[in-house]
Amino acid sequence: MKIITTGSELRALIGADGKVSEPITMAEGCEFFGLESLTSFEGITMAKGCKFFGLTSLTSFDGITMAKGCKFLGLNSSIKLSATPSEEEMKIIKQIPIEKINMSSWHCGTAHCLAGWAQVISGRPMRDSTAISDGRELLPSLSHLFFAPDEPVKKLLMKLQAI
Repeated sequence: MKIITTGSELRALIGADGKVSEPITMAEGCEFFGLESLTSFEGITMAKGCKFFGLTSLTSFDGITMAKGCKFLGLNSSIKLSATPSEEEMKIIKQIPIEKINMSSWHCGTAHCLAGWAQVISGRPMRDSTAISDGRELLPSLSHLFFAPDEPVKKLLMKLQAI
């Protein structure tokens, strides 16, 4: 698998369909700007601490493989999200108060992100330092959404809670 360290290397691999032309790994701690043409993370593995800015054309988080500490800024708020949660995950998902989703912080007063709500609902301690690992364990099918914007996450939760 090819290792990418710069935005220009990544941009060179983005095809007309907005996807990378071959499977790649983003190097640890790299920051990527000017990725307006990227529409999907399919085929991309992100090492620890990768940061992405200006992902205004991104339409899906499907297929993402991501290490701890990755950040996404400038996302399209109309991005469509999907997940296929297990029965155990659905027990948590059904209890998440949609109006109290705040994806910008693990815990923020009475609002939380998906991983934060997983901690709260499961009775685990509310620790920012363990939120992502607890969230990945409790909501594995939603872990690719932990850095998505509020509105698409809320829409997905409404859809899942209606099942």
